[in-house]
Amino acid sequence: MEYTKYFSNVADWAKSNPIRRLTGLINRPGIISFAGGVPSPETFPYNEIAEIASRIVHEKGAEVLQYGLTRGNRQLIEYLVDQMQRRGIKTNAEEIMLTSGSQQGLDLLARLLAEPGDIVLAELPSYIGGTYALNNVGGTLTGIPMAEDGLDLTAVRDKVLKMRDLGCQVKLIYTIPNFQNPSG
Repeated sequence: MEYTKYFSNVADWAKSNPIRRLTGLINRPGIISFAGGVPSPETFPYNEIAEIASRIVHEKGAEVLQYGLTRGNRQLIEYLVDQMQRRGIKTNAEEIMLTSGSQQGLDLLARLLAEPGDIVLAELPSYIGGTYALNNVGGTLTGIPMAEDGLDLTAVRDKVLKMRDLGCQVKLIYTIPNFQNPSG
């Protein structure tokens, strides 16, 4: 039976995850991968993690093995609010969202901000996970070159003006303002 005929329009835009394909390559013999952000196992603090996990399970028991709240651990959220406020960032627990990782966060942001056909400017090169998330919601990505110190703002201005002349509006800009990925 052909199940794809029952898929939503959004599923039609979804493509195979390029990160998953890259990750599949790192286990091949002789491969030294710089692609997936995979840390060296020699750097893992195995003993410290085992000690902390054992202590937490003994102190908290079944509580730590149960499902938690979907929005995340309340104590962690409160800790993050406190840390942000110490840094002069006014926030509260309702403004904090925990995700299982950066990819989930990017996916949620793409769903929140972009709609099919929206024009999205993205720096070139860019993090493939971010462009993947935006493509999967039907965003139309347009590349913007990088300058020595970040996104080429002249190119951004020129692209926005060109889109406006074509009767289009840029909906958002996807950029990585610090530690640019993949170029560093």
